[in-house]
Amino acid sequence: LAHSLLEQWAKGELSAEALPGEWERRHDAEVTEPYPPFPKNYREKAYQAGLEYFTDFPGIDEWYSVVATEHRYLTKIGGCEFTGIIDLVLRNSKTGRLHIRDHKSRSLSSMKKDRDAVKQLYAYAKFVKEKYGEYPSIMEFNLFKEGGIIVEFPFVKNQYDEVIQWLETGIALISMESEWKANYQKFFCQNLCSMRNLCAEALSKE
Repeated sequence: LAHSLLEQWAKGELSAEALPGEWERRHDAEVTEPYPPFPKNYREKAYQAGLEYFTDFPGIDEWYSVVATEHRYLTKIGGCEFTGIIDLVLRNSKTGRLHIRDHKSRSLSSMKKDRDAVKQLYAYAKFVKEKYGEYPSIMEFNLFKEGGIIVEFPFVKNQYDEVIQWLETGIALISMESEWKANYQKFFCQNLCSMRNLCAEALSKE
């Protein structure tokens, strides 16, 4: 729901003032998946965090213009097609450069521990270069459950090259596999995986 509201706002379909009311009105109807059992009262806490974020919605700085929102891309890495959605592509009028922003519901502490999170943004950067003829100068995560804290990463070309090489190597290794064994991880398998109701391994552990 948060992504949907942010997309509508970026497209000019909803005003900033309308966002908290839309969050309250649409939440129960559109957020239908069960929340993980911990932390305690996760659903209520997430709802309140979203309401507070949209009530004090920070928007974007006046020197940014929206280039694209919820931009579905298709590119090739390691001979395989990759698709995904970039939440927000911005143009900084002060520098003339592109920024990309990904909305995350994660906590700041979780994001700080995840050293691999930026790899997602570098994969986006490949498409941005193909689409707009330039790499983004800044890549960002918008932690909306943390009140809209923006975590920035400058685009570094050699780090980008390393991520693309990492992806290509991973694809090559996966392509050589012929046997897929279950790798059961309790929290992920019982709460997040979309196949958990069909997976014999997950069902046997319930």
